[in-house]
Amino acid sequence: MNSQILRILKPDFQNHPENILHVIIWIALISIAAILTLSGIVVHRIISEEIARDARESAIQASKAVFEQQRDILTTVGNDGELHLYLAQADFPVADRYFRTYLNNFGILKVKIYNIQKEVIYSTDKKIIGRIDSDNKRLDRVFQGNVDSHLEMKDRMLDLAEENKFNVEVVETYIPIRERDRIIGSFEIYTDVTPYRQEISQIVAKVLAWLAAILLFVFACSYLLIRKATIVLKKTQQELAERTSLFQTLSDFATESIFWEKPDGGLHYVSPACELITGYTPADFSNDAGLMERLVHHSDRELWDNHKSEAHLTGKNRDQTPIEFRIVTRGGQQRWISHVCRPIYDSSGVFLGVRGSNADITEKKEAERVIADKIVQLEDALANVKQLEGIIPICMHCKKIRDDKKSWHQLELYITNHSEARFSHGICPECYEEQMNQLRRSRT
Repeated sequence: MNSQILRILKPDFQNHPENILHVIIWIALISIAAILTLSGIVVHRIISEEIARDARESAIQASKAVFEQQRDILTTVGNDGELHLYLAQADFPVADRYFRTYLNNFGILKVKIYNIQKEVIYSTDKKIIGRIDSDNKRLDRVFQGNVDSHLEMKDRMLDLAEENKFNVEVVETYIPIRERDRIIGSFEIYTDVTPYRQEISQIVAKVLAWLAAILLFVFACSYLLIRKATIVLKKTQQELAERTSLFQTLSDFATESIFWEKPDGGLHYVSPACELITGYTPADFSNDAGLMERLVHHSDRELWDNHKSEAHLTGKNRDQTPIEFRIVTRGGQQRWISHVCRPIYDSSGVFLGVRGSNADITEKKEAERVIADKIVQLEDALANVKQLEGIIPICMHCKKIRDDKKSWHQLELYITNHSEARFSHGICPECYEEQMNQLRRSRT
């Protein structure tokens, strides 16, 4: 269980792209729940405000009709000659009966009438008649010419028929009473909107049901698309991992030092073979951008600088031919390097740096030197052999040979000077027999 929670909270997208689907499912469920909750609240509030607005308009119309019908009973002329709100005790039964009968048709539960001094001159709740509500801030707004209403819940209320109602939802509306351009008092009317509560719930339920269906459809379509993309991503990731592993294996075990140099001269990558060639680790090259340049032998520095200015710095010369130069390793040894590289560009032609390789060709160079020496020796030998070709002037009697300078040389000495041959003296059987016969004849 803990591992599942951890996988949800910390999904491993890199190694397990299918976790994207799990996260999307959870996000979708949470989003749907949040959207439905907020939508329900908003829809309920909008409908409630509309009902409250309708109740307020109904209360305004009812108050105007009541005042016009009961103007004579509810008003009197004061000492200042102006009309004021006043309900005589004798007129109270008539007014009360009228209010209860007429306003009951508008779903009104309670009525109060205030004069300009905030005194309750009439109420369906007789106990508060004559009370002065001096701290009522809402009356202050009404006396400035504004209609003030709000929706609220009441645990218990008496309706116009003197019956108790429990858990009722009412719109309490304060309505200014005007006489020409003067405000002479205010109605406070409680309109019962409880019957609309169930209707509101039904409307909200329908809206949320349709909204949930739409959201599920949208998220389902998104899920299928993302699932398909995830499968492609996983396959691509596997192929990339295989290629990366192959590249890593080839580069790590290659005898050549492979590198990728950034446009600024830093290194994206350098393979471990650099340590076998130079004695310096990949970290040494990554931390020191000028290390390779300092390793180049001073006799080959100009060659290296020209090459780098063309390929490494400007990104020109896409088809680089290998160059060979010497370096001095960390241990002070001199080695020959075969260096080849080419610029890298992205699909839009932006220069990304240079990739290349450095191969140790010291043994090759040594072999080439040995071969060159052998070739020189062979050429010298061949030159000497050619001197003995052609017509060689030789004395038919003493067998001496004449050279180009008209000088005569013993046969043995001439051949020794003009070839690698050397002579050792001996006597053949015929000459031996001849010399022995001459020796016998001389003794006889």
